[in-house]
Amino acid sequence: MKPIFSILCFFIAQNVIAQTLIQEKGRLTPEETKVIQVVQQYHRALKFPKEVTRHYAIKGGKKTLVKTTFNHPKKGMFYYQSFIYYKVELSPDNRTINYRYSSGRAFSSEGQIYLTGPTLASSKVVRNDFSYGTTAGTTTVWVNNKKVYEKNDRL
Repeated sequence: MKPIFSILCFFIAQNVIAQTLIQEKGRLTPEETKVIQVVQQYHRALKFPKEVTRHYAIKGGKKTLVKTTFNHPKKGMFYYQSFIYYKVELSPDNRTINYRYSSGRAFSSEGQIYLTGPTLASSKVVRNDFSYGTTAGTTTVWVNNKKVYEKNDRL
């Protein structure tokens, strides 16, 4: 068992610990702004502030973007006057948005938005969402704002 444990520790040290994670605060780039403008046509309720934090991994001197998170303003205990949790992330290739927000037990939602085409202009926008409250949840899938699937469940 010791040799396997030693090999595992070596692998972890070489591949995980050897990289450094850093964050940089900034504003949306023009490319990110274009992506957000497209996405907002299909999910108008989702909020996108202009301030972001970019998360990078540095390994072997190379800096690689891992994700971009939006810095949502919080006043007191709430985001946007009613949410206790609000998180939106953009993938490094600007093709996937993950989101999750909650106003407590009464209403929460989480999902993904995918831009599927080779270019922004030719992309279909696929959105899946799981919204839930205290007793029920709904899974919904849209393609370019057309609902293609919906399932309601009791929790």
